[in-house]
Amino acid sequence: MSESTKKRILNAALNVFAEHGFSGARMQQIANEANINKAMLHYYFHSKSLLFEEIFKTCLGKINMLYLDCFNKDISFDNKIEDLAEAYLGYLQNNPKEAQLIINGIAKNPGYFRKHIVSVFDDEKFFELKSSINSEFAGGNIKDISPYHLLILMLPMAMYPVVISSFLGNLLDTNSPCFVKLTQAQKAHMIRVTNLVVSMETVIK
Repeated sequence: MSESTKKRILNAALNVFAEHGFSGARMQQIANEANINKAMLHYYFHSKSLLFEEIFKTCLGKINMLYLDCFNKDISFDNKIEDLAEAYLGYLQNNPKEAQLIINGIAKNPGYFRKHIVSVFDDEKFFELKSSINSEFAGGNIKDISPYHLLILMLPMAMYPVVISSFLGNLLDTNSPCFVKLTQAQKAHMIRVTNLVVSMETVIK
């Protein structure tokens, strides 16, 4: 299998899936975008589902690594939350097509999303993360929250600016000062909501 051809197919498929969603995308469209014939496309990927799955898993893998990297830093828990909010927003802002693909994937099959997002738990860094969360709970700093729930808590909120930008088009271009302000405001909102969910104060009250 030629890696250059495979990469060209994956890039083409990302563009088509992001624009048309899984249901609206056609293998012929992807073949045309990749500048190959449909027979060659099927040689590399036997079905649209397999092609979508590979791209979807790759995007979620990047999300998972952002999560692990942020929460395995030797910094306070509050700073980890702040870093993850910034990392999620930065990734989705810089990769709007991948963001749209994730949104389409969740809409297509939420169970499929949950299945693949937890692949993070197979990483050895996860055990360090789990220990860190348990220490915060033992110290009375946070609720007894599962790493899975913490993983997905901020992701939907991070998608908000990209979704709004895609709806408004030129009115809210990702390079505009307005979008930058929106992203900054959303980051603050993500941190507040996350702290509210995990804070022990909500248990005491």
